[in-house]
Amino acid sequence: MSREDLVHLVRKQAAATVAPWGVFAAVGTGIGLILSVMGYMNSTTQDKVDKGTGPLSVQIVELDKRLSGRLDALEGRLGALEGRLGALEVRVGAVETRLERMDAKLDRLLGK
Repeated sequence: MSREDLVHLVRKQAAATVAPWGVFAAVGTGIGLILSVMGYMNSTTQDKVDKGTGPLSVQIVELDKRLSGRLDALEGRLGALEGRLGALEVRVGAVETRLERMDAKLDRLLGK
């Protein structure tokens, strides 16, 4: 084959038109492939995240249970202290009343 024949053949192949449906099919296939790969990557990534955070969520639940138990115990102790302080307030009020009576008697005795 001569050089002129090769040039003519290359020009003929370059000038050949491509059918539009072939271009659309190739573009659609490419987009479908990209979406498929992205969906697969998203699902596998989510599985990896779930596997990694699963033990962490269990630990958080256990910590919450322990903390809730401690806070409930603390609330009970504070309730008991509140009751004791209420009783102490009543007793101090009674002592204060007795002291006021004693002060009034001393004022009468000393004539103030």
